Amino acid sequence: MMNNWRNACGRNDGFRRRRWSKATPSCSSGAEAVILHRYILRQVVVPVLVAALLLNVLFLLVELLRIASVAVGVGLRLADLGWMSLLLLPGLSVFTIPVAVLMGIMLGFGRLAEDGELVALAGAGIGPGRVLKMPALLGAAAALLGMVVSVWFTPAAARTMRGLFVDLTRRNVAASLDSSKFYEELPGLVLLCGPRRGPGAWQGFFAYDLRDRELPLLLVANQARVGDSSGADLELQLQDGQACLLQDEQRRQTIAAFSRGRVRLALDVLVSDRTRFLSPTDHLYLAQLREMAADARQPIRLRKLCQAAWHRRFAFPLAALIFACLAVLMVAPGRGQSRSRSLWLAVALVAGYFLLMRTGDALVEKGILSPSYSAWLPDVLLTMAGWWLWRRRQGVAR
Repeated sequence: MMNNWRNACGRNDGFRRRRWSKATPSCSSGAEAVILHRYILRQVVVPVLVAALLLNVLFLLVELLRIASVAVGVGLRLADLGWMSLLLLPGLSVFTIPVAVLMGIMLGFGRLAEDGELVALAGAGIGPGRVLKMPALLGAAAALLGMVVSVWFTPAAARTMRGLFVDLTRRNVAASLDSSKFYEELPGLVLLCGPRRGPGAWQGFFAYDLRDRELPLLLVANQARVGDSSGADLELQLQDGQACLLQDEQRRQTIAAFSRGRVRLALDVLVSDRTRFLSPTDHLYLAQLREMAADARQPIRLRKLCQAAWHRRFAFPLAALIFACLAVLMVAPGRGQSRSRSLWLAVALVAGYFLLMRTGDALVEKGILSPSYSAWLPDVLLTMAGWWLWRRRQGVAR
């Protein structure tokens, strides 16, 4: 590799360890530039793709373990688990795409530095601008992909995820009623079903409704089955039963018999509990975030959250381009940088980004910084750091 760049650029004075220098006219265009860009692209694309795959798998497993306590139940099927995993990927990709770009490019350039190839490129008069071109284009493509995922795919997946948990909660409740034990997970309700007579059908049903403390209701029926449900409700169809209403302090009773009846069980509390791991803004599209942020009737905290979420739909994907440029500039020739050191630098940079993001959130909570500024704070500061590194790399060896 070193001899190739020396011959291509017409250098016969050997290769000295030096800082990046500006490209000479003899190797600023033509076939050598195409070879250079293809070579650099090959060195970084594979590590970026591998990093993206590993990060998505890793964080997907972490997310599945985190929601296992609320997602896994007697009504969960293998198909639900697979569908849930697919729905989690868009939200995870918004995070993993920029990080994968950073780690992949730093690993690729770490290998080039470890093998002395960055010294060869610097000695051949190839400046940082030309070396930076392909990683920057890769980062721009990743940023564009991240914005598409963040703006359209993530809200759609979050909405579908909520619908999945509503259906899953219905099936969990129906399956729990099969246990012939008192079911008390719904606030103010005690349910008991008799022996199962088929899918979603029981012989015997008992319900004690305490949601209205002043008018407790007792329901008994010979048969019950799950009916057509909509929204976050579970409908039970009853046959041949009685309803007993306790009306006042003297416990006077009103008893009514019925041949057919329907009971709708509101599962909002259970659904809210099972979806507490979901962000309150992920399912909102950009227009809805703007409306919520401008709605004076909403709590001030939710309005700030929506405003920050709107800006972060663009700020965090754009970090892929910033990370790509920083990755190249942080791996300098002539320092004997290894791939392991590059990996640790990437981890430190990601940690710094999220530390800046949390710092911005804290400043918003104290009223020092607006939500829009806090969303862009990490990008702005890292861009300034990249500009400083760029100015340093622009020096020409004397």
